[in-house]
Amino acid sequence: MRVKTKVTRLGTGKQARVSVKLKDHTKLKGYVGEIGEERFTVIDSDRGTVTAVQYSQVQEIKNTNHSAAIALATGAAILGGVMLLVSLGLRGG
Repeated sequence: MRVKTKVTRLGTGKQARVSVKLKDHTKLKGYVGEIGEERFTVIDSDRGTVTAVQYSQVQEIKNTNHSAAIALATGAAILGGVMLLVSLGLRGG
């Protein structure tokens, strides 16, 4: 149930963007619309399609929410800057 856990963690709505590769090599992109016991839905906002996906049919699922990646990069940059300032402060003191 690794896939179900990952989908549940992402949640639903436009902030829960995913790229899904199924065992039959079908690829889906969009966001998680609904989460159920046996399946979830992927909504392709470009085409307006809703696809029901059985957890057992998922080969790979990735979070494609770019704002999360930007937040992580920003946090790393801030941490690096703080470490540099601390290092320079200790050296000069």
